[in-house]
Amino acid sequence: MITDWVWQGQGGDFSYEYERNYTRQALVTCDSVFDQEPDIYFHPECPAVGKSRPLWDPLAVCKKVKATYRKNSRWLWDLEAEYGTIRPTPYVPGQNPLQDPASVTVSSEISLEERYTDLDGLPCTNAAGDLVQVKIGIPRITFKIQKNVALVNGWLSQIAGVVNDSPVRLKGVLYPRGTLQVWSVNLGDVQQKNDIDFFVCDLTIKHRAEGWDTTYLNTGLNELRLHPLNQGPTTVLFDKSGKPLMIKQKCLDGPDGNSGDPITHPVFLDKTGQRPRSTAVLNNKPIVVIKDPLELKDIVVIKRRFLNWLDFNNRLPIR
Repeated sequence: MITDWVWQGQGGDFSYEYERNYTRQALVTCDSVFDQEPDIYFHPECPAVGKSRPLWDPLAVCKKVKATYRKNSRWLWDLEAEYGTIRPTPYVPGQNPLQDPASVTVSSEISLEERYTDLDGLPCTNAAGDLVQVKIGIPRITFKIQKNVALVNGWLSQIAGVVNDSPVRLKGVLYPRGTLQVWSVNLGDVQQKNDIDFFVCDLTIKHRAEGWDTTYLNTGLNELRLHPLNQGPTTVLFDKSGKPLMIKQKCLDGPDGNSGDPITHPVFLDKTGQRPRSTAVLNNKPIVVIKDPLELKDIVVIKRRFLNWLDFNNRLPIR
């Protein structure tokens, strides 16, 4: 058993980052050759790692204790205890690792994406006025989130390609609804801290300010035209909404779009499903012709949602 415990030395350092470290040395006297390190570590005078705090600095905690037998002595041990204001592990006895806050890192990279208009809102056209597709570099933000999660992971089946259904705050910035998408999820092996099993979840979320709806140009080989019975001076047929009935017809390559042969390549359609037309003057008479070149207002982009909504704040481990 331990018969005497005397604190004999001390030291410490103070870093530029205000981290404080302390060392304390003790001479421990035992009465038997059978006394070993555990007898010293469990003695009431010995600081408990991760728990004991020095009276002079309550923000510091014991990081390490080391007992060394003094050779050729009659059972004397030299003990050194280290304290520090930065713990070597975020876990202390009794702490639940599932309650640790999420670690969030953010990065930005340039993504080459297709565009049909420039930053001034003008269509990208060639010298002949044809619309062309260009690729420009757009900065995109990616969030890497790491969080301890419980072994029950049924929520994984609900997050395939989901977007946020409400505003989410990450790194102090509030991101609107529909601008964040879950990109990937990784669960590591089972770990244990303080007798609690958990997974470490690595979650990747990407941001797009314009949202994650799928967009495509409103083009096609057909257009909507008035039903033949409605092309006279009076409207005869109406649809359910009370508007003149329209039918789908092949787009023709004539200058007015009403004659010629069927086109062989898709053309732009306006919001009503018809080819953009304008008025020209022929022999002092106004005539309707197919609009060429097109203006920006004639280029219609259709948006469709193919992703599911999810409550990121309450369903994902991001806090």
